[in-house]
Amino acid sequence: YMIPLMAYSLLAIIFSLNDSAKNKNLGAFFVLPFIYFILHLSYGSGMIAGFTRRIFTDRTVLEFGGGQSSLWWAKRAKKVITFENDKNLYEILKGTISSNAEIFWVTKESSEKYISEVEKILKTFSGINFDIVIIDGLYRKEIVDISCKVLGENGAVICDNAEGYEFYDAFKHRGMNRIDFFGHAPGVILPHCTSVFFRRDCFLLNTSYAVPTRT
Repeated sequence: YMIPLMAYSLLAIIFSLNDSAKNKNLGAFFVLPFIYFILHLSYGSGMIAGFTRRIFTDRTVLEFGGGQSSLWWAKRAKKVITFENDKNLYEILKGTISSNAEIFWVTKESSEKYISEVEKILKTFSGINFDIVIIDGLYRKEIVDISCKVLGENGAVICDNAEGYEFYDAFKHRGMNRIDFFGHAPGVILPHCTSVFFRRDCFLLNTSYAVPTRT
């Protein structure tokens, strides 16, 4: 964790020096790094608080690519189904995930075999339309079609690293709306994009939910 922290600190110093030079205010150089840190911390906590306060207790989640997010969703959603291709991570999650979540190991040998195994397993959950589908694993473009087929009418597909993996082409003719979150993620030097694709009346955009507050 030291390398990302050092990189963040270096960037904060560089931007602070640039801003103080532009405004010809040397004193700002000593204050701005702390302001940047507080702002980024507040943005992160605000985003987490906002999602945490959403009502997920009756929602179903489908994940392509497991990890800490699997544990996070399992604590909040009604049902979580995760597909993971890393055998070691699969074994770790299988031993720690709660009873309302199921994780399946699928091959990474080829996209064809990966898709075939996913489709076979999903057939055992026939009748379930997922409220949230998260694409953050292998063969991301290839899994878009399945994701849209099993997505509920008011659900959303969350795509990590959406600036790559040809997500734009995969979604552009599906009649869905999109919101992009572009910037620096915690511990990451280069900015990237997480995109949320959704149909009309997506429950995430339901204004009946209270506006998050800091308590």
